[in-house]
Amino acid sequence: MALNKFNGNLLSNKIFNFFFYFLFPFILYFFINWLYFANWNKLIKGYVYNLSGDPEQSIWFIKWWPWSILHGINPFISYYIWSPNGFNLTWATSMPSLAIMASPITLIFGPIAAYNILCLLALPLSAYSAFLLLRYITKNPFASFVGGYLFGFSSYEIAEASGHLNLIFVFIIPLICYLVIKRYHDVAKIDNHNSMKRKRLIFILLLATMIAFQVGISSEVAATMTFFGFISIGLFYIFANKDNRLRIFRLSVDIAVAYFVSMILLSPFLYYIVVGYSQVPKIINSPTYYSADLLNYIVSTPVTRFGRTIFANIVSRFTGNYSEDGAYIGVILIATVLFSIKEQLKNWWGKAIVIITAVVFASSLGPYLHINGVVTKIPLLWRLFVYLPILRDPLPTRFTMYVFLMVAIFITLWLNKKNISKKDKIYRYVIVFFGLVLILPNTNIDSWGTIKTPQFFKDKNIMKRFINKEKTVLIFPYNNGGLMDYYQMKSKMYFKMPEGYSGFVPKNFIDSPAFGMFNSNKISYDYILVISAFIGSHNVRAVILTPGTPKIWHLAFNDMHAHWKKIKAGGVTLYEVPNIILQSYKHITLSQLNQKISLLTFNRLYNLSMKFLKNNQRLSNLFPQYLEFHGYLSKSFGYQTGSAINWTKNGGWIGRWGCPDGKGECFGVGIVGNINNLKPIIQKYQSQAKQIFFPYPKVYNANKSSKGSGQLLMIFNFNKKIIK
Repeated sequence: MALNKFNGNLLSNKIFNFFFYFLFPFILYFFINWLYFANWNKLIKGYVYNLSGDPEQSIWFIKWWPWSILHGINPFISYYIWSPNGFNLTWATSMPSLAIMASPITLIFGPIAAYNILCLLALPLSAYSAFLLLRYITKNPFASFVGGYLFGFSSYEIAEASGHLNLIFVFIIPLICYLVIKRYHDVAKIDNHNSMKRKRLIFILLLATMIAFQVGISSEVAATMTFFGFISIGLFYIFANKDNRLRIFRLSVDIAVAYFVSMILLSPFLYYIVVGYSQVPKIINSPTYYSADLLNYIVSTPVTRFGRTIFANIVSRFTGNYSEDGAYIGVILIATVLFSIKEQLKNWWGKAIVIITAVVFASSLGPYLHINGVVTKIPLLWRLFVYLPILRDPLPTRFTMYVFLMVAIFITLWLNKKNISKKDKIYRYVIVFFGLVLILPNTNIDSWGTIKTPQFFKDKNIMKRFINKEKTVLIFPYNNGGLMDYYQMKSKMYFKMPEGYSGFVPKNFIDSPAFGMFNSNKISYDYILVISAFIGSHNVRAVILTPGTPKIWHLAFNDMHAHWKKIKAGGVTLYEVPNIILQSYKHITLSQLNQKISLLTFNRLYNLSMKFLKNNQRLSNLFPQYLEFHGYLSKSFGYQTGSAINWTKNGGWIGRWGCPDGKGECFGVGIVGNINNLKPIIQKYQSQAKQIFFPYPKVYNANKSSKGSGQLLMIFNFNKKIIK
């Protein structure tokens, strides 16, 4: 009886300890998050959490991964966006780990509900993983709970929660730290050989799985985690004694093996990273522009409840946007960290984490110091790494996540200080409490919104009447905030698109003249040629103008071609692409298109010059501003003034010029471009030209001017008799 009672009490204690010290903290974090942001009435009913941010691409990715796998389609490259070339998802924030993890929710309730639920889990999970790490370090559940809250509900997390799901799901980072520290302690323990081999194997497999999982959430975070982790191990090794250095070395070997195993797990992903490198822009986002402002660490932004209006003028000068300005810690917590640093410098490992914190903090400031919104010329630590192949893409302002993890560690250690009175302990908790109050989130900045989808995309019977399945459709507004991605999802991936809201634009689309026109909603004189070439080369079968499309595109497609068929159905306007467009431009290359555009531009400038002079206008008035004001030159060319009065805004040149032989009156027509694009112009007009320059001011030589870019300038004689 006594033994049974003892065993029963032991079991009860284990259950209580598990619930109170392990399960209860997560429940409490989740409850706090629910109080801040949750809206259960809208969670699975089609509303989108933080629609004002960038959730569009995340929702599409959440839909894509399980959908493509279930349909037997290669999930790494999607030909449903940026068709026909497709888009390599390994270079985007495609989050396969989260998409696959949430696939049951996606299949039952849809990708929007899955996105909302993931958003509401991200912060509590980050806080809880930090709690587990801190509790292992300090064995103090209360101090660890405070530290976990500080990390999970930091300014970084609140700011990035405006739509960057891949950047707030960072719970893996503290868990990896926990796993590594635990392994470090296990290395020192005396144990039987088989037990140690088993623990080592478990560590390697767990760490490899976590690394692979993190790459599947955010390869950017995985890269910076590896970078700062490498520096951290090096610093710990430097400050350790001989015995500890041996343990760190053995630990490093295990970590290296785990990374090797993770590369095996990630081999398909890594393969497509290499394959897709050529289509990635040199710089996706500027690391200089997206760097933490020094004042941001002490000045609150709109994501913070208190002080955001007081410092609004300062914050408005910060580079980037408020979703990336998540460095705010506040003076109370900064002071607390400094006090804790003073205490931890007594330990060898304390010296290491102080320097690690300094490295992460300095890196978050970017390659050049930002202060009060001014990018100074003062170079900083990250200047050394910004041009490296892997480290060129991460944005320094996002390193504040690591800063907050270090802050959470220091504050937890400060609260866990031994050998102080109970009164002093209470003072410490009170000080930290007021510090946490200063970084309370501004819950009003988050919102729930809906997207109105035209009936056309929701009713397959309507779509089938006008679009064949898996054909390419061009949707306007083009590439506009991901709306076309929603329409595609609502259609159950019925069609493909030569566009997408995917994080960055592939190089072959950026180079297309049509891309700039579509995004700016400004058509140029050559829009018929440019649009026809884009539609033909991308095999677009229909153009759909949805609600909100600028009027200019309705006018443009009405005038495009006599054989275009206009249809209004399901709340959209659809234009069926004539076969003649597809046949004429199906195989046109970008080089051929640029040649046609250059020739068309030059023809326009030359012909209007002749028309102008035929009307007995003065040669001295032959410049773009005068020509536009008097109806000769299209406004789409634009004009410049001052010393550039003869230039158009699109690189054209027109004006009076002295005749090379000194006889009669001459004028010049010019255009800037690559010699390959300009050769058709030279071939057409060289028999009429008195003189040819390329690249200006050099006289054109067909043998020596076969390469390079510059201004082509051709001089023509004005002869009234010939004109008449």
